[in-house]
Amino acid sequence: MNRRWTAGSVIAGLALVSVTATSTTAGATPSIAGARAQARVIAAQVAALQTQAEAATEDYNAVQEKLAAVVTQYLTASQNLGQLDQHRDGQANEAAARVRALYRSGGPMGLYAAVLGGTSLTDALSRYSDVTRVLQGDQRALTADTQRVATATTAAAALDQLASQRTTLEAAAELAKVKIEGLLAERQNELASANSTVAGLVAAEQARVAAAAAAAARLTLGTAAAAPDGVPAGTPSNVAVALAYARSKIGSPYVWGATGPDTFDCSGLTQWAYGLAGVALPRTSREQWFSGPHPALGELQVGDLLFWATNASDPGSIHHVAFYLGDGYMLEAPHTGSFVRIVPVYLDGYFGATRPFLPMTTSVP
Repeated sequence: MNRRWTAGSVIAGLALVSVTATSTTAGATPSIAGARAQARVIAAQVAALQTQAEAATEDYNAVQEKLAAVVTQYLTASQNLGQLDQHRDGQANEAAARVRALYRSGGPMGLYAAVLGGTSLTDALSRYSDVTRVLQGDQRALTADTQRVATATTAAAALDQLASQRTTLEAAAELAKVKIEGLLAERQNELASANSTVAGLVAAEQARVAAAAAAAARLTLGTAAAAPDGVPAGTPSNVAVALAYARSKIGSPYVWGATGPDTFDCSGLTQWAYGLAGVALPRTSREQWFSGPHPALGELQVGDLLFWATNASDPGSIHHVAFYLGDGYMLEAPHTGSFVRIVPVYLDGYFGATRPFLPMTTSVP
């Protein structure tokens, strides 16, 4: 979510506002008023760019997940085709040996001629049976070879298709990467364009927006004075384990596309922590939304995943996910330039919650 700011930036911004206020009269001078207006515009633009970067990151994660699946299929298919070709070559060598032996014996007619050399009817029938088995075995081998050729041809076509998909997905991943980097550069340019006074006011504006969002959530969730240190009694063991792992990463840098163990993006952190607790989550926040039942805001439990989106009716617009810790607090990997942290829950752009440690068919109490 775009409105998540560090305590340092909040304090710095508020301090600058305080200094500015004492150096001007009760009615702000036009220059300060203009700076504040500019700061509001920049803060809004930075917030919008951050949300777009988060959405682009989830797009990138989705493409990377598909690419990983295709690469795995490609390697498996390539290995299988190689084994098939090797087996087929071996069978071809055996068939060639049979042909040579048959030729040396005078071909099928030569083998049948051997039947006539039998010393008795029983001997002749025995030789005929042997000859028939040889020729039928050769025919079965030929049929098997033909089937293997057809199978290899199909496998080769599938391999070509996977290679094409891989190329397409690699190109899509590169485009998504370029988009993210462009959005982050644009955000940085917005901040760099401000002078020191405006930059301080931007931090103050960000702090004001964050405080307003937290205050709105406090009325609904009853946010406590401080974040809970642990988990309440009765918390499922896998949830307790996941949150312990997540807490151990507080202070780790946010890096888009990262899945740990030292750097994370938002969905990378939730997937990593729950994965170590034995709960398999998909890669992206959009997919994680469908990994369990959806409790209402007033029914949240510790360990629930909270989601934010740009469209309140479209899961495809989800761009951020965080752990709910209880008492109105959450743990998140927020955005580029920040670190894994605990903050009060905010509801601006809130989409809903998922309880991933229960099956979809389980009712939420």
